[in-house]
Amino acid sequence: MKYSVYNLNRTIVLRHLKMLLLFALISCTCDEPITNDEPITKPTEIGHKVFSILERINKTDRQEYVQKNFLTREKIQKIDSTAKSSEVKEAISVNDEMMDEFLNNYHTEIIKEYNEIKTVGGRFGIEWDEIKYLDFVYEPDTTEENVILIEGTLYFKYDNQPMEVTCLSFYDGEFYHLQEIKELSKAGAGIY
Repeated sequence: MKYSVYNLNRTIVLRHLKMLLLFALISCTCDEPITNDEPITKPTEIGHKVFSILERINKTDRQEYVQKNFLTREKIQKIDSTAKSSEVKEAISVNDEMMDEFLNNYHTEIIKEYNEIKTVGGRFGIEWDEIKYLDFVYEPDTTEENVILIEGTLYFKYDNQPMEVTCLSFYDGEFYHLQEIKELSKAGAGIY
């Protein structure tokens, strides 16, 4: 049976794949941007991480985008060995076959979203290295398995046009891990 992280509700994903994903929305900003290589220790840093990824999206191929920014087998194994949250450890403990299936479907979706962001950005004429950070809005949510999830919206500007993109992350008890970046669009009327 194939699982698509995005076609199943999060309870099924967490139960069957024992992975974490999904939701959140509170207004905050972070004073210091972080680079792609630094771990995310506060939810407010997620927006800066996503912004940093977007600034370099035209210089990053699909494989590097996935491997550097999102969950891989190696990252999951590291989380499993270092996570302070027993709920996270339990959620990511799956057999190799399930892990392979999850990662294959997950990476396919991440690449699809990467292509969509680049396509939509191209339609808007965005020069990614010229975007300006505006804000990151998020709200924590806790799953039935007590895993903290964050869904946030990054607001940025290009050529005086406010834009937004959605991202999802989870907390392992020490660090936040980016799950996805998607849904690039013009920011709603009156937002910025």
